[in-house]
Amino acid sequence: MKMKKLSVLLSAFVGASLVSVEASAWILHRVPLASDYVSRGGIGSWFDHNPTTGVFLRYDNTTLGGRDKHSGVDFPVLGGIWASANGKVVYTKNDCRDYPNPEGLPPDRACGGRLGNHVRILHANWMVSVYGHMKKGSVAVSDQLQVLCGRLLGNTGNSGESDGIHLHFVLWSDQNGTQLIDPFGGPASNQGFSHWVNQNAFGVGKPGTTCQA
Repeated sequence: MKMKKLSVLLSAFVGASLVSVEASAWILHRVPLASDYVSRGGIGSWFDHNPTTGVFLRYDNTTLGGRDKHSGVDFPVLGGIWASANGKVVYTKNDCRDYPNPEGLPPDRACGGRLGNHVRILHANWMVSVYGHMKKGSVAVSDQLQVLCGRLLGNTGNSGESDGIHLHFVLWSDQNGTQLIDPFGGPASNQGFSHWVNQNAFGVGKPGTTCQA
């Protein structure tokens, strides 16, 4: 009875078209980029699971492709960004300046809480997906909009605390970002649980673009 009531409440909150907690034990995500993202840059930096300064450890206990204390997954790909799963847009930032810019101004690294232009989507399990460093003026959704997996959100850019065009993708445990969560599952991450629909679609550690059924 309690589970049924919770499912009804969540369905009312995020919309009847979205996946409810009762219908799915967990929300799984597609990579929020085009299907050819691997050939156009792939993954540039992973989530660091080692709190020790100067030491990097990614989800599979290797030190390949990382930046110390990095709190998300970086995709150095130019192009569109798509919603990784069904949800509701709860925050957008669209006016942080790009770098370089026509005015010749320096990067505003603090803008958008260092994420620059970005979108946050609340999912039916109360987790939030965050899409950072987007191109100024490219955000194509608005607050409170219900979106389905694969909806265009905007374009990759170089805004906020960024040193080149890329997408910074991370999952939050709640709307306040109380806990930052690596979507990859492995011996160093999330007790081995993967938040991707298919973590190995393009080889080890390369998730695919299939949405959760």
